[in-house]
Amino acid sequence: MSTEFCGPDGRVMKAPVPDVICDLILNAPGSYWTSGSGDAGLSRTQASVTSELYLAMSAERTFHLRYIRDLNVLEYLVPVLTPDLSDTTVIYLGGEPTRLPCSFFVDPQQASEAVRFFLSTGEPLPALQWVPLYEQDWNDEV
Repeated sequence: MSTEFCGPDGRVMKAPVPDVICDLILNAPGSYWTSGSGDAGLSRTQASVTSELYLAMSAERTFHLRYIRDLNVLEYLVPVLTPDLSDTTVIYLGGEPTRLPCSFFVDPQQASEAVRFFLSTGEPLPALQWVPLYEQDWNDEV
């Protein structure tokens, strides 16, 4: 098994220690999370399956998470906190402005728990409700 973290600034950590990533989530300034592409990614490869967890911080210091179970099957899952998708915010993903529902964002503690669980299992945190991103319907005009 191998793991890797690529920060929003493009720096890569091989075999990241969960405490280090969680410290970034809980304590890094907003300027860290908005540098470069605006999002960070964790990958975990076991056998021939690579799963990924992406993180991006909002201006409200909450985190948008996207999970891919297998890079060979690109289905993004996102946690949804409430069914109301009308309240939205704009963040940068891959350097591009992206409008997302506020209910797609979790607090820093939940994001930290999701990172720890992902690094140990390669799976999304079961305490959150994960749904297919592209089956959700919201106004995504920026």
